[in-house]
Amino acid sequence: MTSRQACEHYGNMQPPSKPFRQPWKLVEHEESFRILDAGNTVLATIYHEDEPGRRTTMRRLSREDARRFASQVVKLPELLDELKRHRAERDATA
Repeated sequence: MTSRQACEHYGNMQPPSKPFRQPWKLVEHEESFRILDAGNTVLATIYHEDEPGRRTTMRRLSREDARRFASQVVKLPELLDELKRHRAERDATA
């Protein structure tokens, strides 16, 4: 299902006006990690807190967990491309 088909299927959702340009990069800030596309559009901000008491109160991840999560998000375009290639190969042999 394409993003346009998904938007039509689920109703009032709008398809993305433009794709997020690759590559995505991870930028570290004092209290967060940001994921930016090639045009420096902020795609996500993942906040963290090092102090355990504040982390629980603020419902934030530890710095290491936030870094790990953000680094996985940055890999999404590559993983989706790999999935597309795999499906194309599978369909070509079927």
